[in-house]
Amino acid sequence: MNSGATESQVDISVVVPTRNRCKLLRELLESLTSQNYPADRYEIIVVDNCSSDDTAKMMEEMRANASCRITYHPLQQDRGPCHARNIGVGMARGNFVALTDSDCRADRDWLRNGLAGFAVGTAFVSGCVLNKPEQRLRLFSGAYPPVTQEHPTYPACNIFFRRDVFLAFKGFDESLYFRNFIDGKPIECADTDLAWRIKNSGSQNVFRADVIVYHEVTNRKPLNWIIDPFRIFAIPALLRKHPQLRPLLLMWGIFFRAENLLFDLGVIGAIAACFLGPVYLVAFAPYLLFVAWIMSRENFRVTRIPKLAAQVALLTARQFFVSAGLLYGSLRFGALVL
Repeated sequence: MNSGATESQVDISVVVPTRNRCKLLRELLESLTSQNYPADRYEIIVVDNCSSDDTAKMMEEMRANASCRITYHPLQQDRGPCHARNIGVGMARGNFVALTDSDCRADRDWLRNGLAGFAVGTAFVSGCVLNKPEQRLRLFSGAYPPVTQEHPTYPACNIFFRRDVFLAFKGFDESLYFRNFIDGKPIECADTDLAWRIKNSGSQNVFRADVIVYHEVTNRKPLNWIIDPFRIFAIPALLRKHPQLRPLLLMWGIFFRAENLLFDLGVIGAIAACFLGPVYLVAFAPYLLFVAWIMSRENFRVTRIPKLAAQVALLTARQFFVSAGLLYGSLRFGALVL
């Protein structure tokens, strides 16, 4: 292990949770070890949630060759990313901690610009999350919604905290970590919860557009792409704790997005058609027209009606899991979101 800096020399600690992302983690570490910041003034802490790939071997190679200090901490039990982040911050030796994810790549000035955002009284600094520009978006892409201005969710893939503030608020609430029972993937909203607990205390935060990470765009199988939105069942759990977020995250304080309202109206029409006649199926028309408009935009432009109809059908199937996830979450956590 490269011992790198001593405790008194470290300004900031970068904490990264990971699980079975060996290649992506290497890309992230390469971006972190080539930061435009003195190598002896920061450290990297990777907390591994029981990876079964070549992560451990790759980490040994990176630690041997890095100019900055890298700590690799494998866990014995996978309790989710927020638990791993809490462990990593507890190990950190810097006065500041920077958080990102193992499917991201940091801009070369990420650390320098992130630290520059702190002034007296600033508790945390957030920045932009962009999709990796070399990766093309396709219909079945799993793309991160770009963050180009301060966003009320404060994603943990790009945020800096004063370490003493993080610890004073007991870090991430691990009760806000869930597993999607459909595909087993981790789901959490602990990052948004922590940011708002800090903000509600009266502490200040800053957004900087020059604090940038680039997020991986994944290509998913059609079935996985269709069912993935069920993971938003965690949103009602967040809103139960922070009802003041409703006007910031929802339309009219109840609808997750516009197509949810249109889809729900279509479902009501379909139910009415079963009892009152097929004419009520016309209630689905606004939703279908809206989705067709989405599909005809630049990223997914199509010219043939059969192809457009097939893509509208796929988006409608995906929308079913959006609505089903929110309905399940609303019932589970007692906070209505549609």
